[in-house]
Amino acid sequence: IFASFYLALHMQMGVAGIALGTVIAQYSGLLCSFILWWIYFRQYRQLFSLKEAFNWQELKSFFSINANLFLRSFCILLIYSGFNMLAARFGDTELAVASIMMKLLLLYSYFIDGFAYAGEALVGRFIGERNVRSLRLCIKLLFYWCIFIGIVSTVVYVVADQWMLRIITSVKSVLDACQAFVPWLYVMPFISCIAFTWDGIFIGATASTALRNAMFYSVAAFYLSYVCLNPFIGFQSLWFAYAAHLVARSLAMSFYSRKHIYGRIEKAEN
Repeated sequence: IFASFYLALHMQMGVAGIALGTVIAQYSGLLCSFILWWIYFRQYRQLFSLKEAFNWQELKSFFSINANLFLRSFCILLIYSGFNMLAARFGDTELAVASIMMKLLLLYSYFIDGFAYAGEALVGRFIGERNVRSLRLCIKLLFYWCIFIGIVSTVVYVVADQWMLRIITSVKSVLDACQAFVPWLYVMPFISCIAFTWDGIFIGATASTALRNAMFYSVAAFYLSYVCLNPFIGFQSLWFAYAAHLVARSLAMSFYSRKHIYGRIEKAEN
């Protein structure tokens, strides 16, 4: 962040400075990871076996999981890039509104993602240990926290929505256009928190096939909702479509959890 600010503003490089700052951040992170590995984990080098690392059966499973996650990420890209592409068709003001509102919506997701990442690590650990009791408790607590974060986020949006909008833009026409879509800020945390939490749980359980299939349904829900509603409600159809994809994602993963999460728990118990 500092590099982007310095290059873009102090060095007057503009957008190119932001891009260069991002590249510097990425390689700085890579360098730090090597340094931390050398400090804390170099004593484990003797445990590494090149032969075991290239075990074909294990690699086959690894690439299968990554292929499913790639398709899932591609589906997410289809939705978010499609959102901007479709918003641009309505005009410059609508595109600005879509960009601003999406930034505010994703601000909430950063908080819930913290619990999703914790869920990935803990669910994977407890499944590996066959610790059924801890796994059930972990899943329950994750959803308690996601609902709590959803409630807090909604309160923050209700109280500070106008202040947040004015931080991002001072253009009156854009601010006025945003008002019709502010209610989406209030409801979206509740619509999305289940999906984001399931993401972490499914990734931790390496249930990549279910994650992929859930995103297929989400993409279909997004574009079908937009096509069906656009002739009647115009730009609002884009927000209904975004909400529909989250609902489809939550429902699909809740359904798949019976087999891929709770089914594994029951199997371990038996």
